[in-house]
Amino acid sequence: MKLRTEVIPEQMSGTINHGSRIIMLGSCFSDNIAGELRRRLFNMVSNPFGTLFNPASIARVSGHLATSKAFSTEDLFKHNGLYHCFDCHSSLSRTDADTMLENLNRVTTDAGKFLREATDVFLTFGTAWIYELNSTGQTVANCHKLPASEFRRRKLSVEEAEREMMQAIENIRTVNPTARIYLTVSPVRHLADGAHGNNLSKSTLLLAADSVAAQTGATYFPSYEIVMDELRDYRFYDRDMCHPAPLATEYIFERFADAFFSTETKELSAECEKLTRRMAHRPMTDNREAIEKFKEQTFIIKQKLSDRYPKLKPAMERFFQNIQQ
Repeated sequence: MKLRTEVIPEQMSGTINHGSRIIMLGSCFSDNIAGELRRRLFNMVSNPFGTLFNPASIARVSGHLATSKAFSTEDLFKHNGLYHCFDCHSSLSRTDADTMLENLNRVTTDAGKFLREATDVFLTFGTAWIYELNSTGQTVANCHKLPASEFRRRKLSVEEAEREMMQAIENIRTVNPTARIYLTVSPVRHLADGAHGNNLSKSTLLLAADSVAAQTGATYFPSYEIVMDELRDYRFYDRDMCHPAPLATEYIFERFADAFFSTETKELSAECEKLTRRMAHRPMTDNREAIEKFKEQTFIIKQKLSDRYPKLKPAMERFFQNIQQ
């Protein structure tokens, strides 16, 4: 007896491994999957300009990365004591304009270089609703708490969404024609638009992504469908009833691994995750001898794994730097 509908992603076993260079752009759901990959020491970059929700903003940011064009003071504005950029999430905002520009341009250069060498690029679309700045018509990635009167809010048509997705892929393939590209629609529900508005938005993205995949050879990964059709229960949502709960994210990542990883990659992933859990561990004791022994054992495990798999070193160092911050 089958008591649920199972969604079967396209099987590409062995496509992604620890030698892959992965970049993810898009919604907060892509950050969740990126977190799972980081804990397993995959070499990757996720949302260098912060979370992106709509196809137009993803296309615009992919253009920044492809051209490595420097940001200037004209790209910034000041609001509530901070300098912001409409192409970036507020997590990149700063109190000093020069500091922000230096950081933005460093991110652009580093992530642009990574994109050129990437083996796999994931684009995750969250909504077809966009905000356009009244003064210029620019689609913004983030409104940075400016008054709603500063923007025009509207929903992209299927044709517009398709055009923006195509532009993003064109930007990527201009500098990296061999990268494999994957499209997915975020299962995060945007209920501020109402249930009907959210469904219209997701439908727009699904229709556009299907057409773009057919035209470009990009692969569609059904993260949205897995949550909607397999995990049809509110226990798989977080307290806000919009975002998938950690259990749902773990399940989707399992399906992701089943679709893209070989058996060997899965086994190495499990070893890597055990190590990163130890590296991120915070001691619950004041016993200095026990703490030092744990650190020493962790170092030995890390060194042995690094010696066996030298390709893990960049991801190891990046993970260690992040937990130290």
